[in-house]
Amino acid sequence: MMKKNRLFKVATLLLPMLLFSFFSFGQTLKVHATVKDEKGITLPSVSVKIKGTYKGTVADYDGKYTIDVPSSKAVLVFSFVGYLPQEIAVAGKSLIDVTMDC
Repeated sequence: MMKKNRLFKVATLLLPMLLFSFFSFGQTLKVHATVKDEKGITLPSVSVKIKGTYKGTVADYDGKYTIDVPSSKAVLVFSFVGYLPQEIAVAGKSLIDVTMDC
């Protein structure tokens, strides 16, 4: 009986810890889309950065980007030479198309 009690205590302590770690690691959100200019032409090499961090990425040849953000409250900063920088709140969205303005 003593071993069953001990096993139950260990299980009740470990289970919440495992669930907490599972949910805490799953909080990142993958954001992706395309960056274009006001004429609808895709822009390669646009810088996409998470505001307040050093984490970022660059749009590929087709203007497509993908970035993992730490929370849905993150703000993405888009910048490209010759265009005005833009800040867009993620707000839980996983698809954020951007149109850069001169």
